[in-house]
Amino acid sequence: MFMYIFVSRETFSVDRHQYRARDIIRPKYSEKGKLLRKGRTQSHEPVRFQQRMVVRLPGAFLRAAAFRMEDNRLKKIIMVMILLLSALAGGTEVKVNASITHDRATWLWDPWMIVNDEEGTLAFLESKRLNKVYLQIDRNISASIYQSFIEKSSAKGMEIYALDGAPEWAAPQGYISQDHLMAWLSGYQEEASPQQEFSGVHLDVEPYLYSGWNSKRAATVKSYQALLLRAKNSTENLNLPLEADMPFWFDEISYNNIYGKGLLAEWVIAGTDGVTIMAYRDSAALITDFVKKEIEWAGRYSKRLIVGVETGETSEGDTISFFEEGEIYMNEQLEIVKAYYENKAGFGGTAVHHVGSWMTIKP
Repeated sequence: MFMYIFVSRETFSVDRHQYRARDIIRPKYSEKGKLLRKGRTQSHEPVRFQQRMVVRLPGAFLRAAAFRMEDNRLKKIIMVMILLLSALAGGTEVKVNASITHDRATWLWDPWMIVNDEEGTLAFLESKRLNKVYLQIDRNISASIYQSFIEKSSAKGMEIYALDGAPEWAAPQGYISQDHLMAWLSGYQEEASPQQEFSGVHLDVEPYLYSGWNSKRAATVKSYQALLLRAKNSTENLNLPLEADMPFWFDEISYNNIYGKGLLAEWVIAGTDGVTIMAYRDSAALITDFVKKEIEWAGRYSKRLIVGVETGETSEGDTISFFEEGEIYMNEQLEIVKAYYENKAGFGGTAVHHVGSWMTIKP
């Protein structure tokens, strides 16, 4: 038996392509952790949808179509109703594999936090029950600082991935910067003890912010693909897994070149060891809908896809970040996403972007 709930039928704007240049652009820090640039967004023309939320409950499953509520209180009430109805519907149709562990991750863009307040940073990460942290590499920071932090994080059950990347890496000669990262990592891993080693490499390149994305799209996509293949070769030599960040709309970007023909999202998933998809919206209904194809592809290629959400402040719409709603509501939505996809082979967990804004978000 299936149960449906309909909420209104008025037309409204849900913008799948809004802010598609990078939903929330990462903050930039200088040495000593000084904030040089706040995160920002870029907007595009919206797509029209019906203001209707459909909840379909076959057993413990639910299905929610895209919706947007102006009244956050109403939104919360409806999502609580969904949870209650899902629980009452029972779970006879779902077999849960208790052995599967889903990641709970975050980005730490300001590595000077571990220089200036290692204990406080560790305490925050531990309080959020994280098991994975993408830590920005700054070669001006002593390797001993990273060694100390990773060793203590490992003791608390957290894996630390070396994080780096920039739009310019997608330029014809951009691989040089990536090679510098890999050379630094090689030297670091050789000097570190097993407890101090990085667990993997996590790239955030954002090729769509490189100037060639608009003027020479096909060439830039090809250059980005070459960059990831080069990174994969480097990380294999380091005996480390390679992961990458990816926006949810890469499933609309096609390629036809020496690497084959298809959609860029599927190519990235197939060619890396893991992907964190930037599904930056503030409702479980939108998030589950936007990552559907990617999770299917991840399962097909025996990969695990992590679903990322945003906590940073933005002035370009209230559907992008959980900044307005707060952490409690964000956690409720992430639990709904997890419940929806937890039995899918391609689902690897959730990630919150990023430590700096997460620390200051309201409860």
